[in-house]
Amino acid sequence: MRRFSVYSLVCLLALSNLSYAAPFGFGGFDPVATFQTGEPEKGKNALELLWSGRLWLFKNEGNKAAFERDPDVYAPAFGSCGIFRLSQGVKVEGSPTVFAFYKEKLLLFYGRQDRVLFFANHETLWENAKLHAEKVDCVSVR
Repeated sequence: MRRFSVYSLVCLLALSNLSYAAPFGFGGFDPVATFQTGEPEKGKNALELLWSGRLWLFKNEGNKAAFERDPDVYAPAFGSCGIFRLSQGVKVEGSPTVFAFYKEKLLLFYGRQDRVLFFANHETLWENAKLHAEKVDCVSVR
């Protein structure tokens, strides 16, 4: 029989009481502010909202209220997935600092090169991304 020290037991008890921390939506940046200014701006921990399994942060109460009213307008089109890689059937986390607006949607890209490649053939790649979204577990356009 294995023996545990008191310290080990205390650590196990402490770990068992930890609550689940949701990942940040849009990397902790305020998606509403990004629509307003065209630049990613960090949200504040005091202004958070749990939506779609992620914790979203906002710069001010007005932005939080706008997102609460219509999150599909402000949330990235394919969740946190980078659209160029998604168009090829690959699920990769997109960067909130490498984004673009397309068809009134916020799109994320893995890197700047992916953004350039996407816009070289955007119509076809947009349609491909929509086809692959469910297969690779990315939130599709709503």
